[in-house]
Amino acid sequence: MAYQRLYEDYRLKAKRANQRMVELEKRGYKSPAYEAVQARLEMLGRSKGKAAGRRFSETGRATWQYYEQVSKVLDEFLATKTSTIGGYNAFYDSVWRGADQDGKLSAAGVTKEDYLEFWRNMPNKEKDRLYGSAQNIRIVQMLEYKGKVGTNKNQYTPAQIATIIQGSNNLKDAYKQLGITYKDQKNLKDMGALY
Repeated sequence: MAYQRLYEDYRLKAKRANQRMVELEKRGYKSPAYEAVQARLEMLGRSKGKAAGRRFSETGRATWQYYEQVSKVLDEFLATKTSTIGGYNAFYDSVWRGADQDGKLSAAGVTKEDYLEFWRNMPNKEKDRLYGSAQNIRIVQMLEYKGKVGTNKNQYTPAQIATIIQGSNNLKDAYKQLGITYKDQKNLKDMGALY
């Protein structure tokens, strides 16, 4: 068995990282930093256990090789802005402001929460998305215009919209599944939303 020793800096960083993950989980935030560190922990062989997510060991004991490997992961996570609640909120506020330029999303009835939930359920890489940002936003705008976004019967949550879009064979199929007609498209265009 390889020799393990106590690394106090590793123990302290692990404790701080675990606390940040717990805070993000309590609020239901799956930030980019959180998702990335969970994937890295899985690659390091950490299992979920009883916690909501994977955690770093806080004993501080490790072999030199493992210490070096985990220290890099810890340093990257702790340095990432979205690993904190404040950084997460600031990041998504800037994303919303950029998307809602000139108030076009707000005018179409798309809320910040709906917009962010929708994008959390789309693939992270644009090449993995069926359609570009503008087309996806337009679909959400049409559904908002029709009163079809929400949690009531005959409404879609942003997560459901994202799933339907990604599961569609083409744009026409997505429109059909979501109940969007040519008239809906024309009405939205006449209102001057996004286009």
